[in-house]
Amino acid sequence: MEKIRQVVLSLFSVVLLTLALLGAHAQESDCSRPRVSVSGTVVDEADFREYLKGRYPHHSWESLWQEIRATVLKELRENAPEIDFVEDGSGCDYSFSYTLGLIAAGEDIEVAGVLEGEYTAVFMSSKLVQNNACGFLGSVLGISVVRDDPDVFRTIERNIDRYGSLKDRILEYERTHRVPPRGPVMEFTLEKPYVSPKLDEREMDIRVQVKNCQGLPVFDRYHGQVVIFPRRTERGELRPTKGFPQDFLVTENLVLLKITGEEGGSVTYTLREGLEPGFDLFQAKTCGIDMVRIQDVLPPVPIAGVTLEVEPEEVYIAPGESTALEVRLFQVTPDGAHVPLEGEVVTIEANGLVDGSLKPQGEVRTGARGRIQLMYQAGVKEEGVEVIARYQPREYPDTVEERTSVALVEEPACWRGTVDITVDQSFREAKKSDPTECGRDESEFTTELHAHVWGELLLRPGQPETVLSQGFSGTYEMTIKTFHESCVTTCRRKGVRGEVPVRPGSWESSETRVHGTLSDKDFRVSASVVVDRKTGQYRFSCGFRGLVWRGFSEIQDRYHDVCTGETRETSTASLETELEHFEISSGEIQGVTPNLKVVKGEKVVEYPLSTGTVKYTWDFQRIPCGE
Repeated sequence: MEKIRQVVLSLFSVVLLTLALLGAHAQESDCSRPRVSVSGTVVDEADFREYLKGRYPHHSWESLWQEIRATVLKELRENAPEIDFVEDGSGCDYSFSYTLGLIAAGEDIEVAGVLEGEYTAVFMSSKLVQNNACGFLGSVLGISVVRDDPDVFRTIERNIDRYGSLKDRILEYERTHRVPPRGPVMEFTLEKPYVSPKLDEREMDIRVQVKNCQGLPVFDRYHGQVVIFPRRTERGELRPTKGFPQDFLVTENLVLLKITGEEGGSVTYTLREGLEPGFDLFQAKTCGIDMVRIQDVLPPVPIAGVTLEVEPEEVYIAPGESTALEVRLFQVTPDGAHVPLEGEVVTIEANGLVDGSLKPQGEVRTGARGRIQLMYQAGVKEEGVEVIARYQPREYPDTVEERTSVALVEEPACWRGTVDITVDQSFREAKKSDPTECGRDESEFTTELHAHVWGELLLRPGQPETVLSQGFSGTYEMTIKTFHESCVTTCRRKGVRGEVPVRPGSWESSETRVHGTLSDKDFRVSASVVVDRKTGQYRFSCGFRGLVWRGFSEIQDRYHDVCTGETRETSTASLETELEHFEISSGEIQGVTPNLKVVKGEKVVEYPLSTGTVKYTWDFQRIPCGE
């Protein structure tokens, strides 16, 4: 395509092509073909029939009328082969209507005191009109009248010839009247990275610009290009942006913008519900000469969520002892990042207190890094405490709540056992372009990951776990393949003047391979086990840190030039380097053990943010804390 553009520009500089011809080329190559409905009528049909019968005595009226209609279509198609002319067609962009009749022609002759024509001629008037589109009344692009030729077919030919180029008339009209456009496409721009439930972060402006099939912005000071948004979305609400230069109309269900300037249009999105991170996807609609375009507003509106964490320093303590708890309030961005929320009010409550205490309680404001420090002093008559933290953003309907517990135990529990973590991921995605379309595009993305981490640990309450032994292994492979073949390439051939198209055109391919293995970077396996002495329920968690993927990438590119028949290849490879960190934590896993001295189990979960699994296997036995 780049070579074609260079050729067109070169020809322009040599032969001084006009702007109109460049516009016509863009219209033909990038835009839909104009469709014109053709219809005709006859004035005083009886007289017209009689006249034609005298000139064509061997033809019936039906065959003559069919030939007349066919001649009109033929002349129109020869005038503008780039336009689709359809007889009495529906859904067309333009209408060409004509009327035939008889008229006195030549010198005036007095007969019995009355002036009559020297002879009778065929009268034809025609009109090219843009059809009513997008609520705009159709405009007249041209009128032609011929009234002095006895032959109906010459009259038709002369009538249509008087328009000049019908294609040029239509292209010039659409160039000077961009609303409504041909082949409209909407482009959207978000004002900021995301919205959130916080009062000062709930709104975001979304800019929209409509372009026609030639890539030109579409607007009109008086009529305006209409873009329709929903009034309400899955999690939010839309309204016209205050102070933005545009016309608009708001109904119960829709927001209708009228784009009147080159700035485009703008709506303001307001988040109304939900505390989870995510995206709000909705659609907008605009109208053109040849189509109604409905598009997803992309990118969708990113929404940051809110999460609470309540973590005790110790989940089991002896009666009369104390432990600290930490409340953490975060904003979770759409990409998963946790941003602490400072200065926000969190409500703290406690259940189960008898002779113990939890301080502070009630409405407490988060401090540095979004944290609140609590202290639980255990009594001697209670079983423990349940701590409840709630957060509701100001003037927002939803609340996030998190609970945790601290239980009282008579004696500490120490454990010795093994942890085994296996990660497997296998993913493949392939895409191919539509075979009916010109050109070919293919892509394939695959990943293969296997990692195995294990360790033998000694767990003592209030102390870091002791690692008796640990190890790891893992490999990572990623492949990205792409292939593109152009529809056509213009080539210069010996003995041929100018350039000739070759189909299919040149092609290029690329293959990127990334190889990685697990490497130690302060590697350590960790785990925790706590058991409720009254119910046999246990909570277990494990994980590891200090591992990185190290590896290198290889890239191979190939390009085939159909004009020369040559294929070029290039290959590059990177030095081994650190690719990314590799850390996984099971989170809290709950279970029940019939034997309070044994905690063992297995659980398979989805691999985070990908297609694959993580398998956790654990086997711990309670031991005397003196060992």
